[in-house]
Amino acid sequence: MLLDSFTGGAHCCSNSSIYRYVPESGKYYFFQHPWQHTGYQLKDLDQDGLPEFAGYDNSFAYTFASFAGSGFPVQIWQYRQGKMLDQTRRYPKQIYASAFDHWKWYQEAKKKDYEVKGLLAAYLADKYLLNQGQNGWQRLQQVYQERDRQQYFADLRQFLKAGGYISEPD
Repeated sequence: MLLDSFTGGAHCCSNSSIYRYVPESGKYYFFQHPWQHTGYQLKDLDQDGLPEFAGYDNSFAYTFASFAGSGFPVQIWQYRQGKMLDQTRRYPKQIYASAFDHWKWYQEAKKKDYEVKGLLAAYLADKYLLNQGQNGWQRLQQVYQERDRQQYFADLRQFLKAGGYISEPD
């Protein structure tokens, strides 16, 4: 059984409570997943008859920009036997669409002189999910020329490593 809740507020917080019956024990077990700001959609992305939770990585909220200027890389989860498993890298089509959207939104924000660091951060995270991190860095280095460039890039690299986006020595 799936029960979604919303705590209220401008853009926070939604949670899913999942109850699972285990016949061997005769008990229901409870699991809660915090979706925080962005929520999710339940979709059978791989057409296997079991739905995936298609959401976003909320750790990007406010990290490099205001909430309105933050980008959120796609995250895809599967609930299996009482656990949520991050399966995002198995869905390159959805990741590519997310990267495409973040780049498009960056270009629109740049034209209007809006903040762009949050969108670029999400774009680069998506590129790492696609195993195209080096290409992503090259694009960022070409387009982001602000005074805080070196600090932003260092902070972004550290954030992506801590979040598991960068796994190879970089």
